[in-house]
Amino acid sequence: MSQIASTGPVRAKMVLDVIALMEIDMDEQKKQAIIDKLTFIINSMPDDSAYLAAPPPKIDQVVEDGILFLAGESYVAFDKLCDMLQSEKGWREKFSREYLEEEVIFPLLNSALISSDRMQLYHDLDAIVSECESYAEEHTAYLPIDGINMGVDQLTLGKITLRNMKGTQFITFAQQVESEIERHESVQEKREKRLQRWHDYIQPLLKGKTVATCSTIAEPLRAQELAEQECAHVIDILRYFIFVSKKKRSINIGLPGELGYGLSEVVVASSTYELTTRSEVRGPDLFDITAQTLLEMQQAGIYDLIDMYRAEKKTDFSDTLLTGIHWVANALMQVEPANEFLSLVNCLETFLTRDVGDAGSISNAIAVGVAWILGPDFAERQALRKEMKKLYDKRSSITHTGQQDDLADDLLLLRERVKAFLQAMVQRRDEFKTGGKKSLQLWIDEGPLRPVP
Repeated sequence: MSQIASTGPVRAKMVLDVIALMEIDMDEQKKQAIIDKLTFIINSMPDDSAYLAAPPPKIDQVVEDGILFLAGESYVAFDKLCDMLQSEKGWREKFSREYLEEEVIFPLLNSALISSDRMQLYHDLDAIVSECESYAEEHTAYLPIDGINMGVDQLTLGKITLRNMKGTQFITFAQQVESEIERHESVQEKREKRLQRWHDYIQPLLKGKTVATCSTIAEPLRAQELAEQECAHVIDILRYFIFVSKKKRSINIGLPGELGYGLSEVVVASSTYELTTRSEVRGPDLFDITAQTLLEMQQAGIYDLIDMYRAEKKTDFSDTLLTGIHWVANALMQVEPANEFLSLVNCLETFLTRDVGDAGSISNAIAVGVAWILGPDFAERQALRKEMKKLYDKRSSITHTGQQDDLADDLLLLRERVKAFLQAMVQRRDEFKTGGKKSLQLWIDEGPLRPVP
């Protein structure tokens, strides 16, 4: 017994040592695979004439000691190498593909171009990997948002903070920026250039606007990409709130360029060419965020919806719910009534369409689902079912024949039905968090269109 007791911990330590060695070997194997790819890319590069004749995709890149021509097999290997580096644990969160190309792959290809010494290439790779692994610089992206009038200093929604860059709020921010530049830039000429760039170029981008900020440990381009992803989620949720809570269809928000703000100028001439002009600023009305708005957002579940984008807050129903909300957000962006109509129907389809092979038509699934969820009694449900059948027929007419006449009244009705349906889904989200869309459909199937006994 004593012999067994003494060898137990020894055997356990041996197993752990073997596992550790296996992990090191796997890491080394990946490095060797990267070196193999780098060598293959260099050896399979076409010459300049073959490169010019090669079909796309292809790229040519000037490096320190020459020019890289990547086409055909060399381009395919280059593309796979980019994917390999992005799959490295923690790298996709910190580095954009462009950064990995510029700061990792092209310098290593330059090393392989001037020398076939694998050991030297390994040392170069090791040094770059070490730099990437230890990268810990935080960057904050500032994204101006059109269409929001901030009546509060700031609003945090998930990883995004909406900041009011007007008046004293901007003055305070500007003082902080200038103080940091002066503190960290000791060379006077460089300091003056940075301050001049801040005053002449950066300030006009932010001053007087609502700005979404997002901080993350990542190189600048990846920080921007991640901020734009998070901002897209927030914009979707705020558009949902606008859709369900605001009477005016003309209110909307978005990133610069999305909303079509602009100055419309028209010249009108009489028969004798007496000329008059009329100017009009066109674009959506502003979405006011006040202290009262924050309370309404709380009641509407906006903060809980934002949390659903966090991995630890996901449920079986969250992806379905957020996709439905995205279709409503998409509907608000549509100028053509027919496109808005289709986006709103897509919202309903997200929740109510059945798996391939399930009995019944999409039209019937949507009509019955909306009727059962919104109708308080049998008579109301029957009326809603007929109504939704008619609206879905209109959707089919738009899609298959392009028929868009007499759409205005149907679109107003569809907006109201989708608004009520989506609010019900948000309110009842916890009921379907296990089982998701399937549990919603089962709940509908267990309550058919029949009179209450």
